[in-house]
Amino acid sequence: MSLDLTGLMVAQVTPFGEGGAGVDLDWLPAHIAWLEGQGVSSILTLGTNGEGPSVGLAERRRVVEAVVAQRDALGGGLGVVAGAGCLALPDT
Repeated sequence: MSLDLTGLMVAQVTPFGEGGAGVDLDWLPAHIAWLEGQGVSSILTLGTNGEGPSVGLAERRRVVEAVVAQRDALGGGLGVVAGAGCLALPDT
C-alpha cells in the first residue's frame, strides 16, 4: 500500500471530554469533514501536537479507527498518518 502525501497535511487536535475524561470520539467526524472542506489532503492524528503520547494504546486504536471511518465515509480521499511514538519504549 502506498500513500500520496502531497498537498496540505495538518496535525489534528485530539478532543478530550469534560475534565479530560477520555477522547471525545463523537467530535471527530465533524472536525475531519471540516478539515477536508478546508482543502486538507492528509491528516496526522495522534502526533505529539495532538497529545498522542498522552493517550493509552487502546484509546489510540479507537481514535485511529474513528478517523479512518470518517475518511472512508467522505470518499477515502484524505491521507491518514497515525503517530506511533510513546513515552514507554515497549509501547512504541
